[in-house]
Amino acid sequence: MRPGERVNRADTRRRYATVHATAEVSAREPEAAVGLPRCASSWTRVDAALLACFGAAVAFCSLRLREGYCDDALIVLRYAHNLLDGHGWTYNFDTAVNATTSPLHVLVVTALGACLAGDLLLALPLAFLLPLMAAVVVAYGALRPHGRVPAAMAGLLLAVAPRIYSTMGMESTLFVACALGACAMAARQRHLGAGLLAGAAVLARPDAGLLAGMLALVALRCGWRHALRFTAAATAVVLPWIVFATMKFGSPLPNTMAIKLAQRRLFKDPPIFLNGAWRELAKVDERAIGVGPHVVLALFVIAGAVLAWRARQHVAIALFTTFAALQFAAYAWLDLPPYHWYYAPALCAGALAIAVLFAAAWQTQRPLPMLAGLLVATTFVATTMPDLIAPETSRQHYRDAAAWLAQNTPIDASIATGDIGIVGFHTLPRTIIDIQGLATPDAADAIARGDTGWWFDRYRPDYVLVHDAPWADFEAPVLERADFRAAYRLVEGTRLEGLAIWARIGTR
Repeated sequence: MRPGERVNRADTRRRYATVHATAEVSAREPEAAVGLPRCASSWTRVDAALLACFGAAVAFCSLRLREGYCDDALIVLRYAHNLLDGHGWTYNFDTAVNATTSPLHVLVVTALGACLAGDLLLALPLAFLLPLMAAVVVAYGALRPHGRVPAAMAGLLLAVAPRIYSTMGMESTLFVACALGACAMAARQRHLGAGLLAGAAVLARPDAGLLAGMLALVALRCGWRHALRFTAAATAVVLPWIVFATMKFGSPLPNTMAIKLAQRRLFKDPPIFLNGAWRELAKVDERAIGVGPHVVLALFVIAGAVLAWRARQHVAIALFTTFAALQFAAYAWLDLPPYHWYYAPALCAGALAIAVLFAAAWQTQRPLPMLAGLLVATTFVATTMPDLIAPETSRQHYRDAAAWLAQNTPIDASIATGDIGIVGFHTLPRTIIDIQGLATPDAADAIARGDTGWWFDRYRPDYVLVHDAPWADFEAPVLERADFRAAYRLVEGTRLEGLAIWARIGTR
């Protein structure tokens, strides 16, 4: 063999090895395949320091605003308390009903409570802030190939995402962290991890089934083996809950789903979900610099358009935003009641889209676009500042009512109330009659028929906690009935602001 031939074959082998290695890198890191800067992917101590600062900011904000938890959040605490006490997955000891939308959230709070010697009121903000920290890390990593400054802005914008702290105590941050993490895994073609996190997202909220279906299609584009791996991982996470819940409650879906669908007819301003979305946009900046909902919506639309244009460079954020848009559309189509935590994924997606808009402006290296991007991002960061400076106290009247009931009623008493979180947790182990039906089986059919006095006819509770003035749907019709007036008396001297307690005549 001539020397020239050996050289040519050696060159051929080297070229083949180079092409093969490049293909492997592209398969492992899709971002590299679309031309992102490879050098920016290496994290340094500066990145770690920035993430530590964001973690500290999330912890500070969460603990500063921990008393602003939603009433529904303490429904989770009652389940966690009963689990820790050995009573099982139950709200009232004698009733098998699942009133928690998020079984994963219950398990996380229960585990943290066990680690904190049963201090569930501390476990609740920790279960909020830890997933939010994780989501911030994922957002930072998604923008890190574009530079440290855009990555830092992504982490900051998600750490103070619009209205996120108004969902304190709910499963919103856990849901967002699992969904965003699954999208980040799918973007890197790590479909096993994507499946595990997508399954966790389904346990955080059942509507993440949309996410699982979407990411299964993404995996299928890479081949049936990838789709099978994704599906098997997601199923392994979700299946134990499906089996347990079906055996215990008759369905893996929470009782809350049927109740929320039944409640639609009680709202008087359809489309109720879209009207609620507009009110949420109005609240984004109502206490800061005065940007109205039209401006907030316009900025989200512009940022969404930029994200769509640069989707191949921001695969993880594009996938998450697509899922958030699908979830929002599904809720709007069902016209669900406008509970403000339903809008958290869409608002978090909006914050990430603003981060992409900032990254696009920053990378131009032109003063005017950079300044405009910085102004937009700073505006959204500023919306959280009033809450931190002067936290709003809310739901103190429920705490006062719960304290009175805990001190002045026997432990075997039954208490009817419309908001069962704070009152239910702080009056344990008393039986709670949920007049809205979340923790009561077979209430959805009655509510759907317009029978909002079903709870009184069925249970005749020992005590009834109502608002002053009474709710027009669930409370006022019962309080006006002659049989109620004949059997119950108003408890005087409770001094509860905005609430009134009625006791059944003859109770202790």
